[in-house]
Amino acid sequence: MLPLEVIREQDPAAPFFFQSLVHGTFEKDDELQSADYVFKKIYGLLTQTTDAYVGTSKEQPRIQPLDVLSMAGRALFFRFLVDRRIVLDTELRDICPAADGLKDTFNNAESAAQTSAWLDETFNGDFLRLIDESIPATDRAARQEAYLRFYKHIQRRAGKGFFLHLEAILKGWHAAGGGMQLELDWDRFDFAHIPVGVLSQVYESFSHRADPKTARQTSIHYTPRIIARLMVEQAFAAVQEPSQAKVLDPACGA
Repeated sequence: MLPLEVIREQDPAAPFFFQSLVHGTFEKDDELQSADYVFKKIYGLLTQTTDAYVGTSKEQPRIQPLDVLSMAGRALFFRFLVDRRIVLDTELRDICPAADGLKDTFNNAESAAQTSAWLDETFNGDFLRLIDESIPATDRAARQEAYLRFYKHIQRRAGKGFFLHLEAILKGWHAAGGGMQLELDWDRFDFAHIPVGVLSQVYESFSHRADPKTARQTSIHYTPRIIARLMVEQAFAAVQEPSQAKVLDPACGA
């Protein structure tokens, strides 16, 4: 049975309790430190891509910050599916007929459109929004057409080089080609061993950096895996047989 941890209001560290959970300093174990390292690396790589196409000046950006995040997030999530063998080579023709392989599914506007429509139909309709969400997720053909228009617009605004950033995510390149100045070091990651919660944490943190107003208005918040794990452990700390317990969580969300 796990020990019950008690944090009292008068404890000096009490005001920083939740911050310590988010940053992984409440429990200093290898798993938390590893997740924190992965989070920082992915966050840093997304920052490079955003700075390259959004910039820091007051000029009109070539791509909107949250659009960069949504496109990169889709490529990251698909890399997660491939690395965990949730999607297989035999499914390529259904997912993206325009691609030569599963890691070529965001190489250009056509492939990105096909893959994005498949993601919406397979998971949920407003997965990292990029197009008009009034189009039903089940209408894959209509969504694919909308995505193709969107990605072609991105190509006109930013050039074909933007798709090299997405391709680097899928293929794990150490450095992207095409004369790019940035080094995109995606080769260290094996998403078969990276918790999906890390991707959620990156998305939340990055969306609040990229567009704080929209992130607040649309309530982009995820419970960090560290907090979720602690709450589950503490909920069962005083239970003799956790496997036999009955749980009611009326605010559990997704």
